[in-house]
Amino acid sequence: MTSVARRLTRMAVADFLKRFKQYAEKDGMVVFARSEYVSTLAALGILPRDAEEIILGLVPADYYQGIGPGNRDREEICEFGTHIGDQEIYIKLLLDNEHEKACCFSFHEAEREITYPFADCSESGGAS
Repeated sequence: MTSVARRLTRMAVADFLKRFKQYAEKDGMVVFARSEYVSTLAALGILPRDAEEIILGLVPADYYQGIGPGNRDREEICEFGTHIGDQEIYIKLLLDNEHEKACCFSFHEAEREITYPFADCSESGGAS
């Protein structure tokens, strides 16, 4: 990725996270409680509110891939990863811009290695 493309993508990720957090603050977060989500919480010994705090604590350095449109108009999807203890967690978020909803589609143990293209970037000017 070129330097300019990298900066633009990082800015887009920071904007995505900023809007995600604004929507979640305004109207709560929708978390799809699939079996993978429930079993991951149990394996980690955390509660749903802990998972929500982890999600809301994501920063551009946690970005994995996939910033782009969702399946419907005015939706955006972005994928992240984070570590809880020694376990790597895959997180897929969706912004429903039409209804200003913050949604978490996936929160489970990573099934493959996650790379972090912005891990070496400073968090100043991030999504907070």
